[in-house]
Amino acid sequence: MNRNMTSMMLSALLLQGCGIETRSEVVEQKYTNHASKYVTVDGKRVHYRDEGQGEVVILLHGTSSSLHAWDQWTQILKQDYRVVRMDLPGFGLTGHLPENRYEIVDDIAFLSAFTKQLNIEQAHFVGSSLGGRIGWEYSIEYPEKIKSLTLINALGYPQQSWPPAIEMAQWPVIDRIMEHVTPRFMFSDGLKEVYFDQQLVDAALIDRYYELTTYQDNRQGFTRRVKASLDEDSDKIKKYLHRLLFCGAWKIAIFLLKMRKSSSEILRTLMLSYLTTLDIYQWKRYLNSL
Repeated sequence: MNRNMTSMMLSALLLQGCGIETRSEVVEQKYTNHASKYVTVDGKRVHYRDEGQGEVVILLHGTSSSLHAWDQWTQILKQDYRVVRMDLPGFGLTGHLPENRYEIVDDIAFLSAFTKQLNIEQAHFVGSSLGGRIGWEYSIEYPEKIKSLTLINALGYPQQSWPPAIEMAQWPVIDRIMEHVTPRFMFSDGLKEVYFDQQLVDAALIDRYYELTTYQDNRQGFTRRVKASLDEDSDKIKKYLHRLLFCGAWKIAIFLLKMRKSSSEILRTLMLSYLTTLDIYQWKRYLNSL
């Protein structure tokens, strides 16, 4: 990022970020529904939803997101599956961990404790971005708990660049400013950068990301989480991937991995397909065939 861009973004943060934040209770009321539940994991209250019946599908969201990112997937999958999704530590209504436990080993420990609390012995895991990284690392640690693993644009390989908000949150001084001053326009620009379909970035989506990020101490959680080792351990990918299967378009990748039981070769298949509105149905048919 050049100096002019840095200056512009810093000025915008200082000039436009001041305002009254939405009260916590208002945010909690707005972003919970009849399916919302809370469970205590390692002393932390975790917001989650558990819907449907059948084999378990666990959905893991990405950085700065929340369980709401999976609303459309859940509407379809809960017809035939038990769909469990949670706000990961540092995000959504689960909120910031004061102990700053945001390394991947902490996420694996959290996911293990969470599934134990819900008496889930095996599940189909789906992870997007950071959630994908947690998913494939978890599958290596606990292969016996995985029925299948789907990765959507998962972290794993070293990143040449990060979205502006993540990059700035890693800078000294700027990170502290972002913990207190976070203008709404940053979310609009950031979402348009990561969403393939720009029409999906509407006012409601921007509000959700803005309000949940400014909920309680989530901004402190964000600056600390992005300093964690998000894109390391890529050597594990080469070590454990057994076969790579390409299909569909290339713009957005869904990595579908069927776990191999009782084998040192943990991952058996990797499928890439183009993510469109209807692809969830194609993915569901594949899941039904496993």
